Amino acid sequence: VLPLGTSFGIPTEPVSALLVGGGYGSAPLFGLAEVLKNRGCRVIMALGASSAAKIYAPLEGKRAATLLKIYTEDGSAGETGRVTDNMAQLIQEHDVRVVYSCGPMPMLEAISTIAVAADIAHQCAVEESMACGVGICMTCVMPVKDLNGEVKNLRSCIDGPVMDGEAVQWHLVGKQL
Repeated sequence: VLPLGTSFGIPTEPVSALLVGGGYGSAPLFGLAEVLKNRGCRVIMALGASSAAKIYAPLEGKRAATLLKIYTEDGSAGETGRVTDNMAQLIQEHDVRVVYSCGPMPMLEAISTIAVAADIAHQCAVEESMACGVGICMTCVMPVKDLNGEVKNLRSCIDGPVMDGEAVQWHLVGKQL
């Protein structure tokens, strides 16, 4: 059955949602923003990259979101710093109930830490290398804690790419279980 993988879960009632994207990893968030807005959700989008040239589709982001924040590490666009720098403030200021993210692994890990501290859900689309895309090669495995507290290697291409950020064992990413 195609397509493989999982998609972002959509809230059953309108809430404020924060969509956080890093570089080209922001791409999956634009369609999600439209779906959320059509469901009555308030969409706050935070896009970050090392420089303005690496911000993915800022004009599309402005159209797709209720509020768009841009962050660049070199200060060439938006606010200077990382996309996660003011995330806790955005969550509190806009009464965010769910965070969606896609981008580099260190960014996803930082977002998970912030979401756990704020006691809100975090769904992340992991950008792990997927060599075969059909679940055979096992190059895209992610260590994820299941409901019983056991850590399992899940395949990003089949079991993801969208995963519960709190369940991903970020400190084990890239290590053999």
